Amino acid sequence: MRWHLYFRGLVLAAAMALAAACGSSSPPGPEQATTIVLPDLTGQEVSLSKFKGRVILLNFWATWCPPCVAEVPDFVDLQNEFGPLGLSVVGVSMDSDDVSEVKAFTRKYRVNYPVLYAGKKAKETVRKIGGMRGIPTTLLIDRQGRVVQKITGAAPKETWAKEIKRLL
Repeated sequence: MRWHLYFRGLVLAAAMALAAACGSSSPPGPEQATTIVLPDLTGQEVSLSKFKGRVILLNFWATWCPPCVAEVPDFVDLQNEFGPLGLSVVGVSMDSDDVSEVKAFTRKYRVNYPVLYAGKKAKETVRKIGGMRGIPTTLLIDRQGRVVQKITGAAPKETWAKEIKRLL
């Protein structure tokens, strides 16, 4: 039985829920987010530099994280509303299990934006964004590739919409 994964998931979910409840914002630091290259859910490598010239909402999440799951419909809405104006929502799954769970999740929640899979590159990816205290962690990156906002914990859709409008 996979009880150890269940227990780990419960502990991490509790920690992430606490982080989400205390949602915090930190100023931009030495992030290199646009240098991230990860596989998408089909296994094809995708570089964030592909989105250069667009505003990027980069969300680090996991299928077992309740605050992460709660944010997904908002990100779908933001992509629908602002995608045609120059926004690219990009998800980065931090799940450590098989990518098939992530694929099933994205179908269930009708995710309309690219989802990348950190897998074995999770530590390297976290380093490139200047570290992470928990998930969800979301970065807002301007059209020049600069991280202008980094929030740990779930943030209301209105918070993101306001900042996205300012950058578009």
